[in-house]
Amino acid sequence: MKLSIAAKNLPSVDEQRPRRKSPRSGVNTDVVNENIERSEQEEEMKLFKSLTKLEEKMDDLLSKTKLPEDPDAIDTEILHNRAKKYLEQSQSRTAKMYERYQHLWKGYCLENMIAKDEECDDQLLKNFFIGLEQKYASSTLWVVYSCINSYFVEKYGKNLNSFARLSRFLKQKTYTYVTKKSKVLSPEQMEKGLKMCMNNKGNDHNLTHLGVTVSILYFGLLRCCDATKLELDDVTIEETGRVVINFEHARKRINHGFKFYVPAVYGDLFKTYASQLKKEQNGQTRFLKNWNIKSQTRVQNTGRDKVKKAIKDFCKLLGISDEEYTSHGFRRSAATNLADAGVTLVNLKRHGQWSADSSA
Repeated sequence: MKLSIAAKNLPSVDEQRPRRKSPRSGVNTDVVNENIERSEQEEEMKLFKSLTKLEEKMDDLLSKTKLPEDPDAIDTEILHNRAKKYLEQSQSRTAKMYERYQHLWKGYCLENMIAKDEECDDQLLKNFFIGLEQKYASSTLWVVYSCINSYFVEKYGKNLNSFARLSRFLKQKTYTYVTKKSKVLSPEQMEKGLKMCMNNKGNDHNLTHLGVTVSILYFGLLRCCDATKLELDDVTIEETGRVVINFEHARKRINHGFKFYVPAVYGDLFKTYASQLKKEQNGQTRFLKNWNIKSQTRVQNTGRDKVKKAIKDFCKLLGISDEEYTSHGFRRSAATNLADAGVTLVNLKRHGQWSADSSA
């Protein structure tokens, strides 16, 4: 069985781009337009190759799926769901981020009439990042650096760390940069807030949802986008009250067998939340769900924006200002509190999925 992926509405390579006036005097506009058309053809070919590669991967995925001998017995819905899930993973946020920042550099080159053979210039790259420093923080500039670096390594076989002027500029920006939002919540604050969520005994549905969300983010060292991946089958409440959460979904990579625990003291919070879930989910397997007033049950999937807002709601519950906290605050707080408690760096990196010591 072969799943074909058709490339629809691709621009024709024969289409002519309208002529445009060059902002520089003495520049041959025909040559500029020819370079732009060649660039478009290259982009189209890359898209075609990526679709072809994706099709091959899909065929490999289906070849590994155990199918019954009788073709009529094949459940096409299962295959469709697996293919859909694979396609969603292929269009990950990381891939889109790399593409977005690489387009920034390509747009800069087109705007300033920089030819392909002139891209590998230390001063040009430094000027590009100088133009970004008013818009992005120092940490984000390094993200842009990493994304563009992958483009240079793939296209020219050159690593940006060999460009001394650019590296010196970014390091100086990092040295003088002062983070504005870097506070963490102490273990005492976390315990106080979670017990306040639990002690409402389900009377405030939003408070119950907040307690469960914060527990998942804090004890799992998860990002907000990771928490929305949890499914109903991933969460188990033991007789002792301890909550076992299996998290085998992709973060930077898929960790088979990875699980974390929420202490038994918060077991009643999860039991209250579980009792509010709709019994028949009709295929909706996500664990985090909002309260529906009309049906008086939890049925609507929780979005990423509401998970990000949890840090503000938690600070409001504690009666403290949220100005110096971000949506990343629970992950940062958990890592800091674990390190202060004496957890080894190796275990901390394994739990948070950090690859470098400087990141953990």
